[in-house]
Amino acid sequence: MNNPIVFPNLGIEIDPSPVAFSIGSREFFWYGIIIAAGFVLGSLVSDFLWKKYIKKDDAIFDFLIVVTPMAVVGARIYYIIFNLSLFHSLGDMLSTWNGGLALYGALIFGVVTAVIYAKVKRLPMTALLDVAVCGFILGQAIGRWGNFFNRECYGVKTGLPWAMEVYSDFYMRREAVHPTFLYESLWNFLGFALLFYIFTEKRKFNGQTLLVYLAWYGFGRFFIEGLRTDSLYIWGTSIRVSQAVAALTFTISLALLIVFFATKCYKKMGLEIGGAIGDEGDAPDMREDAEDGAGQDKETDEKGEQEHGDNHEVEGSNQ
Repeated sequence: MNNPIVFPNLGIEIDPSPVAFSIGSREFFWYGIIIAAGFVLGSLVSDFLWKKYIKKDDAIFDFLIVVTPMAVVGARIYYIIFNLSLFHSLGDMLSTWNGGLALYGALIFGVVTAVIYAKVKRLPMTALLDVAVCGFILGQAIGRWGNFFNRECYGVKTGLPWAMEVYSDFYMRREAVHPTFLYESLWNFLGFALLFYIFTEKRKFNGQTLLVYLAWYGFGRFFIEGLRTDSLYIWGTSIRVSQAVAALTFTISLALLIVFFATKCYKKMGLEIGGAIGDEGDAPDMREDAEDGAGQDKETDEKGEQEHGDNHEVEGSNQ
């Protein structure tokens, strides 16, 4: 069915195909390509932060080999659980290229996998999660444009200047609606800038960036989800699943941030950047180590010079 995307108040009309290209009978969708692009760029960011601020090794790419399939599986399972009526066969459940991945499912499975992986590999767990969410939110911001090509994740009708007109399954006709995919993409790009700044300039303890991510994304998602017409609902209720999860994560994360900064308890927990190694095996920040090492080297050099001078004095008196 022809379904052009129109921004009537801006005089813009486009009709992009969900299919990017074909090789033989195999079609490659923009949705998958854009998700993959977000994954690659997010991975590069996480790898950069890990090597610059945590440890100079390839732990992030090794971690991604394990966590990526688990996150995809989690995203799909989460979506299926709250949309059982849409799936009639195993083939339907496996058709992820048509959409149907729930962010919170990926996040839940990803965090659980990260915790287990960090314990097994003896990596600093909270530092690993800090680095991961910086790349993850960038991937989210880019990946939302896959929804644009699929004509999905839009909201209720609106008369705002940036309203997007598409055929709506909710209204069963073409309607000017909120481009909620765009709202979330922009919110996540802002979130990425915030997290990157905090991680590189303002991070006081391991786990801080993770908590800021959960609070930031939860706050935005709560309001954006309220505009959407394709929300998943808790069975037999009018409660949107993502709104409930967003409210919960925002509240808990904000409360923890307030407690940590008010009481400085992260110092006793061994989470302070450059502090003692905690129970979970979190290592001090590399920048702090480098500065401490440089100071110790300078001290050693000065001490050596002083001893060398003393030796000369002794030799002179003996002569």
